[in-house]
Order: sequence, then structure tokens, then C-alpha cells
Amino acid sequence: MSAAALKTLPNPFLFDELDVRTAVDENENVWFCAKDVCAALDIAWTAM
Repeated sequence: MSAAALKTLPNPFLFDELDVRTAVDENENVWFCAKDVCAALDIAWTAM
């Protein structure tokens, strides 16, 4: 599946008062934006 097949939802998912962008694919599966999830969980990329 390509990113073009995802439909962004107008209302982000709210996690601990932080917005997490979501989208649905052609099968109505919900996808969460990894960058937003990592920020909400305070996960940072530390590798070089």
C-alpha cells in the first residue's frame, strides 16, 4: 500500500493531551503517525 492510499482523518487521536495524527486505508484500518506516537510516549531516536 502506498501513502497516497491513506485518507487523513480530520480529528487527531488525543493521547495525554497530545494530538496523534491518524489516517485510514482502503480497508478502513486506522494508521497512527509514528512521529506523533513517539513524541507522545517521549521516545527519541538516539542512533547515528
